[in-house]
Amino acid sequence: MKQLIAATSAALALAGPAAAQQDYEGETVRVIINLSAGGSTGVMAQNFANHWKEHIAGNPDFVIQPVTGGGQMKGIIEARNARPDGLTVAWVAWSGPTRAIGPASQNVDWSEFDVIAGMGVPSMAYGRRDIGDGISSAADLAGAEGVHIGGYRPGSYLDLTARMSLDILGIEYGYTTGFRGGSNIVAALQRDEVNFHVTPAANYFGGIEANVVEEGTGLPLWYYPLTDADGTIVAEDSFGDIPTFTEVAEEITGEAPSGPAWDAVQWLNEGMAGVTWFIGVPAGTDPETLELLRTSFEETYNDPAFREEARKVSGMAPTYTPAADMEALIASLRDIDAEISQTVLDYIESGTQ
Repeated sequence: MKQLIAATSAALALAGPAAAQQDYEGETVRVIINLSAGGSTGVMAQNFANHWKEHIAGNPDFVIQPVTGGGQMKGIIEARNARPDGLTVAWVAWSGPTRAIGPASQNVDWSEFDVIAGMGVPSMAYGRRDIGDGISSAADLAGAEGVHIGGYRPGSYLDLTARMSLDILGIEYGYTTGFRGGSNIVAALQRDEVNFHVTPAANYFGGIEANVVEEGTGLPLWYYPLTDADGTIVAEDSFGDIPTFTEVAEEITGEAPSGPAWDAVQWLNEGMAGVTWFIGVPAGTDPETLELLRTSFEETYNDPAFREEARKVSGMAPTYTPAADMEALIASLRDIDAEISQTVLDYIESGTQ
């Protein structure tokens, strides 16, 4: 019996890891998203998957699976608990910084994943034209009554950015949160249940512009630009004449935004809009399989066909953060500025009341 066990162990050692996936022929890759399929998360994941398969040996099928609920945690947990065989990929709304300092129920130990990449798009605000006595530009929000934010959850960077921005502008507002995906907020806005929303720009250009703005119900208000390592604004021609939030703040208040809320907005924007989505696999995935997924992901991102389709469907190509930079970003969450942390925590707490 001992000889049989020894022989079997030796054979397994020579065979290598059973989970290795070097050829995906005949396989189906499940991509778990933690928001509804109709929002920017599902649209971008599906768009990317359509091209990703062409860059993986064997050209596997990709299936996008929404797993919603639990403050966007159910999808993360579902992906984390999957077998680390390279056949389940998490494509989830990131929110890493706020999850690091928010309620324990929303914390995520990202070390339980092997990172593939991060992707992101700038965020922006839009609203109904009939706010107050009616608005035709962001400047008309000054003094307007009845502004009502539609949000995802109190700890969502989009909810936080919306609330902090209106506070910076001195605009009073109501707040309804708990919508499971951007498409649900858009529907609520069309029904006039809410009238103000901060959303990933891919959501706006991917459907809101055509279905809410062009039909006359709403209008774009401002966007939050991303900056490079030197602090220079990254040019994005997709926004055309839409102003930045800083420009709107200067017009409404007469000065550039400043203070704890503005510091928090900038931190949220760079740390979370820059990485709207975390893409990874369960920890313990075979290193060769992980490298294949990382390499093929980068190739897909640089594929002109994907970038052209992304611009056609979502109005822009997203930013790309390679695995090493994502791992550094995750590590940075252990050392968050105390004042920013407290500001965000105070907003999360007040948003649950």
